[in-house]
Amino acid sequence: MTTTTRHALLILVLTILNATVARGSELLVSYEALERNIVVQRMTQNGRYYMQGDPSTPCAYAFVQDPRVDAYEGRLRIHLLLSGSAATSIRGQCIGAGDNFDLRWTRLTATTLIS
Repeated sequence: MTTTTRHALLILVLTILNATVARGSELLVSYEALERNIVVQRMTQNGRYYMQGDPSTPCAYAFVQDPRVDAYEGRLRIHLLLSGSAATSIRGQCIGAGDNFDLRWTRLTATTLIS
C-alpha cells in the first residue's frame, strides 16, 4: 500500500468513527417564535383558525384564537381561546347555545424525552 492510499484509508476510517460517535445537534427555538409560527400558519382569518364555519356564518362556528406558548413543569404548553356557537339565525338573531373558554394543550418536550 502506498502512503497516499494509507492516508486516504485512515481519513475514511476516522470519518466513519467520528460519524458513529457524534451526538445530535441541539436546536433552540424560543416560545415567541413558536407562537409567531402558529399565528402565521394557522390563524389566517382575522387572527382565528376556524375548525367549523367561517366569518360568513355568524351563528354556527367553532374557532380558536389568541395563542400563547410557554413551558409548564418541563412540558410545552399552548393556550388558546376556543369560541363556538351552535345557533341558528331567526329574523336576523342568533338563537341557540354559544360559549368561550380557555383551552390548554400540553406535550412532552424533546429534552424531557431524552433525559
